[in-house]
Amino acid sequence: MLFLAYVNQYQTYQYTKGVIHYSGMTKEAYWLNFLKFKANGAFWKMLSIPDATLARLGIYYDYYTGTDDSGIKAMEKTEAHVKAHHGVIPSVMRLSKIISCSRPTIEKAIKRSSYLKARKAEGDRRGAVREVPLTNAVLEQTPQQTEVGDQLGDLIKEQEADDVRDERQHLAAKRARKRA
Repeated sequence: MLFLAYVNQYQTYQYTKGVIHYSGMTKEAYWLNFLKFKANGAFWKMLSIPDATLARLGIYYDYYTGTDDSGIKAMEKTEAHVKAHHGVIPSVMRLSKIISCSRPTIEKAIKRSSYLKARKAEGDRRGAVREVPLTNAVLEQTPQQTEVGDQLGDLIKEQEADDVRDERQHLAAKRARKRA
C-alpha cells in the first residue's frame, strides 16, 4: 500500500512537470516515461490529442502528434495484404501474425479503415470474401451474380460515403483548430 501511495505522489509530480500529459496519453507514452523525472524526446510523438470541440458535436477525432503511429502502419500493411489476396480477409489473430503486430493494433486498424471494415463485414456474412470487379458482363450472367453485384455496389457506395464523411470531419477539425 505504501508503494501505491509513493507512485501516486510521484505521478502527481510527473504531471506538474509535464512528463504525464493531461489528455493525450497513450499506453506507449505512459510506459516510456514510467517513473522518470524528465520526458523522453519520443514522448511527444506518441501522444494522441482528442479534439474536444468536435467531440461536443459527436465527431470523435484524435490528432496523432507523431508520424510513427503503429495503427496507421498496421492499417496500411493490412490493406495491402487484403488487396494482394483478392479481398480475402483472414481472422484478426491470423492477421496479427501476418502483419507482425498485436491483436489490438489490428483491431484498431480495421476500425480506422472503411475498406477493411467492409471486407470484414462481408466476410462475417459469408465466410471468405473475394473482390469481384463490377462490370456489366458479370452482373448480367446469372441472378445470383446480379445479387452479389448489387451487394458489392452497395458496399462500394457505403465505403465512398465513409470516405466523404472522414474528409468532412478532417476539414471540420482543421477549421476548428484555425478558430482556436
